[in-house]
Amino acid sequence: MASISINGVSKSYGSNPVLKGLDLDIEDGEFVSFLGPSGCGKSTLLFCIAGLEEITAGSISLGARDMGRTPPRDRNIALAASGSVSRSDAPSCAIRRRC
Repeated sequence: MASISINGVSKSYGSNPVLKGLDLDIEDGEFVSFLGPSGCGKSTLLFCIAGLEEITAGSISLGARDMGRTPPRDRNIALAASGSVSRSDAPSCAIRRRC
């Protein structure tokens, strides 16, 4: 894996800013977790790194390569979505297990 450098990254949806001037360097081999409340931009940041969302400002580099114009398929990054089961989902889960 290569290092990831995030420099002044901002992302807005219309007039709603989600990421504001984010700076972060992740060295090769480091383990990083993004924690925070729902809606704070964790998934948006990951989508920007993977190239699934375009950034509004700033730059993202993998190793020495600027990813600004690199399509997602050429970034060699995978993303796995994780969900949780809420109480409202529990009855349908119980029904599925019985089948």
